[in-house]
Amino acid sequence: MVNTTRALREEIFHLNEQIRVGSFALVGPIAFPPELTMRQLHVLSATARADGLTVHQLAQTLNIATPTASGLVDRLAEKGLLQRIGDETDRRVRHVHLTEAGQEMITQLDTAFDRMLDELMDLLDAAELTEFRNHFKLMLSVIERAKARRSEASD
Repeated sequence: MVNTTRALREEIFHLNEQIRVGSFALVGPIAFPPELTMRQLHVLSATARADGLTVHQLAQTLNIATPTASGLVDRLAEKGLLQRIGDETDRRVRHVHLTEAGQEMITQLDTAFDRMLDELMDLLDAAELTEFRNHFKLMLSVIERAKARRSEASD
């Protein structure tokens, strides 16, 4: 049973890599904005996933030092992509949020996946679309279970 599970996990990772490579071949690599570093893109992405983090929480999320995270947030705020908003209950705490321009940049990066998905779905008949949808629902269900387990572990 353990070997079967291990083999399935390895196959899933292998298939995921094939999907990633095939996606790039189909829609090309995502065109990252040239004015941003990869680390700045990580900050934007983390903020999009968990809007309202403190700089300390952001640093923990990205596994970087808090002063490094603070500097990255400062540079992204100067570019108009992030903003710091004071906490209503504790004036010492400031939360990091995407600005409208930051949200637009994240949306542009996400459109590459949407283009690929749209092209793939054009090739599926109704039964295949139903199966494809069910796989997405399963993925969302597993994500929710993982979030619940993470939340329970932090309590």
